[in-house]
Amino acid sequence: MLMPKRTKFRKMQKGRVKGLAQRGARVTFGDYGIKALEPGWITSRQIEAARISMTRRMKRQGKVWIRIFPDKPITKKPAETRMGKGKGSPEYWVAVVKPGRILFEIAGVPEDLAREAMRLAIQKLPIKAKFVVRPEMHPVAPPADASTVSENSGITAEVSNDDLTNIYGLGGSMIESLQKAGIETYAALADTSLEKLREIIEAGGTDAFGVNEETWAKQARFLADGDFDGLNEYVEGLREQDGNVVETEEASADSESAPEAEASEDSASDEETA
Repeated sequence: MLMPKRTKFRKMQKGRVKGLAQRGARVTFGDYGIKALEPGWITSRQIEAARISMTRRMKRQGKVWIRIFPDKPITKKPAETRMGKGKGSPEYWVAVVKPGRILFEIAGVPEDLAREAMRLAIQKLPIKAKFVVRPEMHPVAPPADASTVSENSGITAEVSNDDLTNIYGLGGSMIESLQKAGIETYAALADTSLEKLREIIEAGGTDAFGVNEETWAKQARFLADGDFDGLNEYVEGLREQDGNVVETEEASADSESAPEAEASEDSASDEETA
């Protein structure tokens, strides 16, 4: 039976089993395993009984791994002993098990034989457990649909991210720098401080002179709130400051008709003087 060769302390406090198993919660060595469903103590005798039942059912085929080890001493006092006199002497060893812990693993046998052998082993255990299979044995999606899944996931990623090119003064290289820094949405850009934006611009190798990074957060806030009218007014003001005014068709028609009107007025004044 399993037990430690020596321990630092001869006796140990009882303790409490809380939470789920974080380590040893996956089938790692074999193809099939037994997973604990509730907390408890498993003695060295119970571990050995479960191992014997599996090897007998498999007729010594395959390989068995024991993923737990009884390293906790349990003390007991003799019968009809009065209270006091200190803690009793160690009687046996147990393994402390949390829910989700893998107890045993099997490899080298068919699934039906492994399932039957582990069913017999679970009957020897003092806690509830279940038969599990390594995830690689049964993938979630077949390999033929892998390309379709990757294409669909790429489409969802593009839809979930906001188009930062809608922000005036934000170019392609700077957008890549922002995305590398984890800023991919309007809301994230609106919440980013000006100092952080300038650090990202300098890290990307872009000259900060002429970059209107102080206006990006406000534009992103308009886009995040869906206020497109406010964004258009704000961007028009920025264009006027930069001297980059976009003329509409009506404005261009008015500008073209203005010289003709001035020429007609001059000709009319010449005729009156004559």
